[in-house]
Amino acid sequence: MDGAVWRMVRHLNKLTALKAESLTEPGRHSDGGGLYLKVSKTGGRAWIFMYTHAGRQREMGLGPAGQGGVTLAKARKAATAARDALAEGVDPLTARKDKAAMEQRETTTFGGFADMRRMLSSRGRPIR
Repeated sequence: MDGAVWRMVRHLNKLTALKAESLTEPGRHSDGGGLYLKVSKTGGRAWIFMYTHAGRQREMGLGPAGQGGVTLAKARKAATAARDALAEGVDPLTARKDKAAMEQRETTTFGGFADMRRMLSSRGRPIR
C-alpha cells in the first residue's frame, strides 16, 4: 500500500456520534482518513472530506451535520467511497460532478416532452 494512503487511513473513527453532536468549537474536527466535521463561527456544521489528487488539495462537502442532516455513519460511508475512488486514481469530486451532469441530461424537460407529443400527434396517433 502507498505510504501516503496508509498514513491517511490508519487512524479512522476518532469521533463518536455523541462527541460529533456535542462539538461546538469552530474549526475542523477530524474523524480520521480525511473526514472532518467543520464547525463555523456561526455554529453551522457540515461534513467534509479533504484529500489530495494530482498534487492539488481538495475539499469535498458531504452535507450538513446534525439533526435532519448527514449522520456520522453516512459521512463515514461517503468518505470510504471517496477513498476507494482515489485508490483507483479517480478524483471523487470530479466524478460526483460528472454523475450529476449525466443525471441532469437524462431528465425529461417540458420542452422535450412537448417535442415528443408533437412528434406523436403528427404521425396520426391520438394522444389522450
